[in-house]
Amino acid sequence: AADLDAANTSVEKMTKTADMRFRVKDVQQTKQKLSETIRKQGGLVMEFSISSAVKDTQKVKFSTDSLKEITAYSTDGYLTARVPAEHLDDFTNAIADMAVFVDNQSLKMEDRGLAYIENKLKAENRQQAVAQINKVASKKSPNVQSALSIKDDYVDKKIQNLAIDQQVKYSTITLNFYQDHTVKT
Repeated sequence: AADLDAANTSVEKMTKTADMRFRVKDVQQTKQKLSETIRKQGGLVMEFSISSAVKDTQKVKFSTDSLKEITAYSTDGYLTARVPAEHLDDFTNAIADMAVFVDNQSLKMEDRGLAYIENKLKAENRQQAVAQINKVASKKSPNVQSALSIKDDYVDKKIQNLAIDQQVKYSTITLNFYQDHTVKT
């Protein structure tokens, strides 16, 4: 309890994730605009894909020796990005301006402050335990293996806190966008 009071229990570690699905005029142009906007705001595209699916194909007689092929298809885009958390609202507003129609939009916030404090306190406990084990350890002692295990766990807790810091600094946004059916002749 004293350790908890000593630690900053009011550590705010809010992580934000957002999702959007929207219709656009042109998927390829939107992907390029999104990438540009993400870079301007100090973010990074983590993943993207564009796919087209043929919905219908018809062959119609055009002349005595020619056919006209008419193909209807739909194009979808998927993009995952990390943007600075302080720019997430501006970014989602910019996306809404690019969209013809927004199907859905969501934002999830999670306070990771207690997990951060837990990792910090456990890491400090492991440091103290390793120091005590090292005082009484000999090279043939099983304490060496215990010390290594505790040190590895200490590193894991430090890495978990670094990951929380990254999640707080950069928000993850997942974007699904599509365009109306397109007909090619």
